Amino acid sequence: MKVLTKLFGQHGRALTLVMAACSLLLVILSVILTQVWMLNACYLCMFQRFLFLVVTPLPLLAWWRWRDRCTPVVLLLLVALVALCGMGVAGYQSWLQWFPELNLSCGAGNQNLMEQTVEWLGRLSPTMFMATGMCEDDNFKIFALSLANWSLLSFLGLFVGSLGLLWFRRSKGEMV
Repeated sequence: MKVLTKLFGQHGRALTLVMAACSLLLVILSVILTQVWMLNACYLCMFQRFLFLVVTPLPLLAWWRWRDRCTPVVLLLLVALVALCGMGVAGYQSWLQWFPELNLSCGAGNQNLMEQTVEWLGRLSPTMFMATGMCEDDNFKIFALSLANWSLLSFLGLFVGSLGLLWFRRSKGEMV
């Protein structure tokens, strides 16, 4: 408990920079992996990439406005919300990969709002958001975990980090 108090208390502001840097690094790494290993990313992969891009500026702005009472709280709540959505998307993709015999996939048939968003983003930036793969494919693994599994863990880290920072700010009386 003492370690967590020190991490979130004394280094809370720096932790927001780490969260922003990690989110941006994950986007950069995902683009590099798909280009170098010629991976075919699916709609769920691209939407997770989009969510990491959405998260990136939020902790950065929280770092910049750390001394305010309300701004970092709102931004960290937004990080937690986006991370929760990302956990849902990555968790769903992991489930599709764990049970491919169910013959479920994304992008088939009528497209939902997430898939339409990825299609639109793919037209704007094909290198970043062009979905060409199947969601249940897990051919590429790092330390026995698929990229969807790693994404789930990354979103979980962002969620726990933002909630930890919010808890610390509340315990120190820095929240409205």
